[in-house]
Amino acid sequence: MGVVEDIMGAVILLMILLISGLVYMTSFAHDTAKSVGTKENVFFDDSNINNLNNMLKITEPSSGRNMGVLLADAVYYRNDTLEFNNKSINITERLKELLNMSFGNTQYYLEVKPRIIEVSMNFIIDGSPSLEQERQKLADNLIDIIKNVEKKLNETNAGYKYKVEMATNPVQAHIYVLGSKEEKCDLFNNITDPKNLIKCDVINSNELYLRNATVNTSNVFINNTRFNLDAFLEYYNMTPPFGFAWVAHNSSYQAPESDYYESDWGYGTAYASNFDDKTTLAHLTLLFPMGDELSTSSISDSCFFIPSPNLPAQRVCVLCEDNCPINRSMRSVIKGIEVAQDNNHVVNPIFSYDCDYQYQYDPFFNMMYDIVHGNPNGTTSNACNAPDCDGCSFNGSVDICFHPTCRDAIHSQMALMANQTGGKIIDLADIATMDVNITDTIKKNIDQYALKVGEMLPYRERDVIETTQPLPNGELVDVRLWIYKN
Repeated sequence: MGVVEDIMGAVILLMILLISGLVYMTSFAHDTAKSVGTKENVFFDDSNINNLNNMLKITEPSSGRNMGVLLADAVYYRNDTLEFNNKSINITERLKELLNMSFGNTQYYLEVKPRIIEVSMNFIIDGSPSLEQERQKLADNLIDIIKNVEKKLNETNAGYKYKVEMATNPVQAHIYVLGSKEEKCDLFNNITDPKNLIKCDVINSNELYLRNATVNTSNVFINNTRFNLDAFLEYYNMTPPFGFAWVAHNSSYQAPESDYYESDWGYGTAYASNFDDKTTLAHLTLLFPMGDELSTSSISDSCFFIPSPNLPAQRVCVLCEDNCPINRSMRSVIKGIEVAQDNNHVVNPIFSYDCDYQYQYDPFFNMMYDIVHGNPNGTTSNACNAPDCDGCSFNGSVDICFHPTCRDAIHSQMALMANQTGGKIIDLADIATMDVNITDTIKKNIDQYALKVGEMLPYRERDVIETTQPLPNGELVDVRLWIYKN
């Protein structure tokens, strides 16, 4: 093994010496051409293209792949550290070493970018009343968000010799509202949208969940899932995270289905990812699940096993019992991550736990609480502040926080979804800045596809070399090298 490594090391050293020789000969020819009045830039550019192409052909010994392939892999998988033969290889560092030897420290800037020419933004929004303000804010600012992202996309593609012509509508938005009533989309359908950039769908439980507990998925293949609801549900075994006892509508359970699925942003993310109609890397698909509670809700499992017709006890349990169903919600989150990863989609969860929910249960909740606790005259002025109600807290006269101890778990599970898909979590501490937060996050998503080595110094005189490398999926990635002149 040591002999093989020595041979590979010698090969790499030889290639580096050859490249260095080319650089020297290029410099010599450059000076000669200048003295006789030859068009130096053409000659100089051609020589450096050869140098760059030779460098991209150098084989990295641990992986057995050439640098061009490794560069394309790093960009495609959005990770400059890849694993080969149980060994981590930092592609950026390996490339930096070769560039330093070939062109000198600080004498270059290399940028590798895929051709992102379209962006689709998919918002998966809790359809319950607690997200009403967030839905309104998003609708009010969606056109401006689209314009800002389009501007960023144009800046990203500017100047590339090999760039693809921009799409007619490069940025589009698809809203998925979890619920059963079509009017939940009215906010978005009423937006003035002459280019038809915005689409809204209400997603009900029949589209999220596989109802048959005994499905056989062995004959369903991944390429059959896209755009085929039944195949998708079967392939990913999208059984309800809360089990089949409830799904069968057993009469002993009182909880309405909306308490679960209107906040199931994990499965909602899986659904939106599967039905995005573009799969190329040139089309960047971004998923934005938005919620203020755990996926499948922060309501304790125990509250769904209170026999009917004891509705008051069930509703009091829903609002007061604060035993966060972390395992149930995690099953939903993991499903969203799985589908997004399979489709190479980026998830940017919007953490919306900001206690801005109007106290809609007053006096309904107070009445239910009084019935359960033997106060039929409604003497309780504020059930949320009752000592035995841990699941909600009442602030001032209008705000209410549901399940306050679940807050950290919601943030943690959203962060997991972001980390596993290369996204960013958006902490919506101030709803007034929602549009800015979303736009900034999308800009970071676009930028993170680029791999950069060296420092961009626009004020220095330079020669620019451009070439392409094939990505693992057959598309092309643009490689731009700046070589600074002394």
